[in-house]
Amino acid sequence: MAALFAAMAVERALDNLSSLLPATPTSTPLAAAAASGGLEDLRMLEPTMGRIHAALHDAEQHWNLREESAKLRLKELKDLAYDAEDVVEGYEYHVSRCRVEDLDRSRSAAVLLLQAAGSGSNKRKRQQVQDEHYSIEAGIVPVPNELALRARKVIERFTEIKDYSDSFSLSENDGERKFVPDIRSVRQTGSIVYAPRILGREKDKEEVIEKLMSRSREENRFGRHMSVLAIVGMGGLGKTTLAQLVYNDTRVCQSFDLRAWVCVSEYFDVENITRKIVTSLTRNSCDHIQDCELQGAFVDLVKEKRLFLVLDDVWNERRDYWELLCMPMLASRQCDIIVTTRSKAVARLVQTMPFYNLNCLSPDESWSLFKQTAFVEQEVVTPANLVEIGRSITEKCKGLPLAIKTLGSIFRYETNETKWRDVLESELWDLKQSRNEVLPALELSYKYMPVHLKRCFVSLSLYPKDIYLDENRVILLWKLLDLLHYDGNNNVDEIGSLYFNELVQRSLLQNYIDGQRVMHDLIHDLACFLAGEEFFRLEGDKPIYEIPRDARYMCMVPDREKSIQISNASQSLRAIIMTGNIVFKNPEALFLKCRKYRIIHIEQICYTGLGA
Repeated sequence: MAALFAAMAVERALDNLSSLLPATPTSTPLAAAAASGGLEDLRMLEPTMGRIHAALHDAEQHWNLREESAKLRLKELKDLAYDAEDVVEGYEYHVSRCRVEDLDRSRSAAVLLLQAAGSGSNKRKRQQVQDEHYSIEAGIVPVPNELALRARKVIERFTEIKDYSDSFSLSENDGERKFVPDIRSVRQTGSIVYAPRILGREKDKEEVIEKLMSRSREENRFGRHMSVLAIVGMGGLGKTTLAQLVYNDTRVCQSFDLRAWVCVSEYFDVENITRKIVTSLTRNSCDHIQDCELQGAFVDLVKEKRLFLVLDDVWNERRDYWELLCMPMLASRQCDIIVTTRSKAVARLVQTMPFYNLNCLSPDESWSLFKQTAFVEQEVVTPANLVEIGRSITEKCKGLPLAIKTLGSIFRYETNETKWRDVLESELWDLKQSRNEVLPALELSYKYMPVHLKRCFVSLSLYPKDIYLDENRVILLWKLLDLLHYDGNNNVDEIGSLYFNELVQRSLLQNYIDGQRVMHDLIHDLACFLAGEEFFRLEGDKPIYEIPRDARYMCMVPDREKSIQISNASQSLRAIIMTGNIVFKNPEALFLKCRKYRIIHIEQICYTGLGA
């Protein structure tokens, strides 16, 4: 994953290369010499970099990265993107060095010209100086052979990737493909729920019903008959389940003439949602109703009626779409709406009262839910060893019902203690059930973010779990990684603050005591999953650490009481963030062998000496 960082690297390198290359080739002898020196290789590299960037962008948006061929292709493209950036930065450094040297020669040339004037050879000396500096002044700097060779290799490898990708692509005549549905296309919810199986949400249900009913009475008293309550929380928290409990409560059923449930999901198509509402109200298809007659049919259904509506999983932030959808409901005598969403921005758009922030389950509620899912009900006694492991597994879920039920279902009828311990010691994304159920549900929040926020979110994988995320410290990280860009109105720190608060609004960062922000452990797992090996966090109390070969961004947060030794450092490291009292036994392994650093940020560090 993390294609966005490679795309960012090659995009910026492409901009730099465009500024370094002459606008149009010239036919002078010096230009020909520059071309033979590798300038044409860089010209050929330029469109290749554009294609690499486009392919990485498509990978982020459309590729199915569950396919092994797609994962391999993405890895190779990312390597190419970074290699291309290295070539461009190598040439950029070479050009800068040539210009500095040229400045020194210019100063020396001035002295030579003065001397030549006195010796009568002024014209010859002046011509010699002009020949030496023509290429620099014209912006033509020959490309070193080593860089030209590397540029050609990037072009050749990209062609090779394209060729084998085309060769292995399936055509329409190659047989039936196995279709892997997208989580957004299968996550259609309904109003049916079996309340006795729901644990830990009774209090939430009562509070939501009370808020909705009391505000509805107040609205009617002032002549306003539409109330909207948004239920907000991160993915997998049980917003839909809570809405189902409210929807099916006897008091709600008796208070309204009509009830409708619609799963909105990604695309807020007013016409489609209206059709779903009408179908839910009538229990009949309304495909026969013409588009121009649809809202009129909706008005006829709800006129002078008391309507209760649930709009589940809403992402739309456009007020005009929302107002257009609500227009027919104004014909009702009373209309109460519950909206479930992960976004506080959406909640503020639709609400007529403060939104309801849904929290995680308590430890006791979490354990009860896990037991209900994992242990066979007919069993009278559950082995004590499995109970102990089960409690530890439940703690890993940090009160997220979806994760608790998913991991609990793994152990249904399973009594092998080894398998229980394997799950306990595994990361979330290592488990097939979690990859198929928990991570896709959480990943929706990532998919709906703009590119700049995606990068900022993935970068938070560099922080360990269970820490407070100080806004200023996070913004510093984003500045170090060059993820914040001046927009002409706000300075970089203000932009960083806007990004940080937007992650809070999207329920990816949660509020804690005294305004502190934290990241739920499973959201942190999602960030790590998306980051892959490209982001590496060196932590814990190991005596020896091996940095993955593909690691490019690393944060070091080891145990402060331990000295560490690096057995093998990635040659691809580009950024390293060091925090705490880090004691190195062999710092040369990290600093002398890695030659691609762009960023080294050291907060506090202690060396014991080279080779100690």
